[in-house]
Amino acid sequence: MASTKVGSREWRRDGAVPQDDLDAIRDGVIAYGRQQAQGSDAEDIAVALYDGDELIAGASGRTEFQRLYVSYLWVDADHRGEGFGGDCLRQLEAMALKRG
Repeated sequence: MASTKVGSREWRRDGAVPQDDLDAIRDGVIAYGRQQAQGSDAEDIAVALYDGDELIAGASGRTEFQRLYVSYLWVDADHRGEGFGGDCLRQLEAMALKRG
């Protein structure tokens, strides 16, 4: 069951929740947490590997409190096992080190 109506309200589940709304939920949780933590220096971080215009690997997350938090790491199925995942992590680590 992807959704359930309760009066004028509706519970949506799994694929029935739009990506923009999932992003809003994530952003809201992060914003609230940062309000609670004094001195937050959070900054998004990302790296992506392309072959021409084709995205073949990437990773994203944030740096905060002198730490690297990796949220997502992805490698296209046709390029897995070639070391690109590790390369993405090393790229993020190098960028984070430059930030302190």
